[in-house]
Amino acid sequence: MEAMMGNVSWSEGLRVGAGYDVVRGEAKQEAVVGELEVTQDAAGQSGDMTFIQTHTSEEVDKALEIDAEIKVGVGPFGGSAKMSFREKCKVSQEATFCIVSVTAYNAYQQLVRPRLSDEALELLSTGKRDRFRERFGDNFVSGQYVGAEYYGVVRIEAKTEARQTEIAGEVSASYGMMASGSASTNFKSGMSSAEHKIEIYTFQKGGSVNMCRSIEEMFGNAVRVLDETRAGRGYPFEVSIDPYTELKLPNDDASFIQTEMAERAIREYMRHTKELTKIANDIDFVRRNKDWFDNVDMEKLNAAAGLIADQVNKLSEHADVCSRDFAACQAFSPTYPDYPRWTRKPDAPAAAGGGFVIKPQLINIGPRKMSPALAAMVKQRIGQRRLVKVFKS
Repeated sequence: MEAMMGNVSWSEGLRVGAGYDVVRGEAKQEAVVGELEVTQDAAGQSGDMTFIQTHTSEEVDKALEIDAEIKVGVGPFGGSAKMSFREKCKVSQEATFCIVSVTAYNAYQQLVRPRLSDEALELLSTGKRDRFRERFGDNFVSGQYVGAEYYGVVRIEAKTEARQTEIAGEVSASYGMMASGSASTNFKSGMSSAEHKIEIYTFQKGGSVNMCRSIEEMFGNAVRVLDETRAGRGYPFEVSIDPYTELKLPNDDASFIQTEMAERAIREYMRHTKELTKIANDIDFVRRNKDWFDNVDMEKLNAAAGLIADQVNKLSEHADVCSRDFAACQAFSPTYPDYPRWTRKPDAPAAAGGGFVIKPQLINIGPRKMSPALAAMVKQRIGQRRLVKVFKS
């Protein structure tokens, strides 16, 4: 699998022209130079707001756009801020999740006529490819999106799934009121009781960061991100990466970076890690709410949780070694726990196991027509990632 074009979340060091290690998900030294072209007259011209309700980790990944990053090569072993956020949300099929996502694009900044820096060119010209990869990775940051993004996650757990669905319906209704311009969301359920618990998690890049202690504040913060972007406040929140093979290289040698086997091995480690983490989160849910379930063997569940933690650590160790030394990559099949499967008590239907999407609400945040250059760039770069509508006045 050759290093590929794609987008990843901005983080410290991912400046335009910097190298990028797609296997480790790390920023490297500056490797590419060129002129920075900034799309003008683009403030607050495109964006979307979506709402999703789901039980599945796959739908959560899509809503948080983690699935797009994993396709590029960033996952549990890359230190992604979004992946860390996802872990905090404790995604479990036993819980119900409501997610509001906001993405607002002001402009796209990209390198035009990019070329290798003198130092990078010298290393390749003299055949020092290992040293090149050590310093500059296997991709480079070719551009960045300026704007803001915001994710609000409501995690609902209740004694019965019917109650979880009822609370999720209240969250959905609150979202509808907010999207229609209401100043109040009218959310009535308390954050916790003897039979339910509601947790709120937020992730934001760009805009002013505010406290979030309620459903109403979560939606209010989402609207604030849109309003601030409309006013022209923008921050880099996502970057585009491209393989060095897109550039003119010494002798036009397009095979100077050999990452295929390492990427395959690490993707397999990632697959096992995701599966084990899903089981661990389900076990955590049951251990914390054991009175809601039948056939709960706490001793065996505790042992299973311990085994999972050990196996995930081993997967991480293998990934770290593999990413540093491709020759050291080894196949590793973790041990999955064996434990009795619990069931919800008779008044609590089993988890549906499938997500359903509330129709996205697209909100016009653009006061002016998007320039053709930016419109083309948005279509090219994010057209396949998620529903994005370009708004025109």
